[in-house]
Amino acid sequence: MDTDGCFTIHKYKVKGKEYQYPKIVFSNQSEPILDFVYRGLLYLKYNPKRTLKYDVWLHNQNEVMRYLKEVGTNNIKLSIKKILGGVR
Repeated sequence: MDTDGCFTIHKYKVKGKEYQYPKIVFSNQSEPILDFVYRGLLYLKYNPKRTLKYDVWLHNQNEVMRYLKEVGTNNIKLSIKKILGGVR
């Protein structure tokens, strides 16, 4: 995850109200690696999605928070404290 993964804040507006949610995406062109990440997340009781050809996503906000708390990361542009404290 630390080399081919990315944390992003999904922002959008509905009727003038802004919403923000953290998401995790893992991108790789190797099908065996993508399958390994997908099945690994399932094994850890996450609900990953294969939304694009080379991506595995965690879309659920609670799962993203859980991942950051339980697994963590050493490669993140935003600090975990900022992600956990700044997004509702």
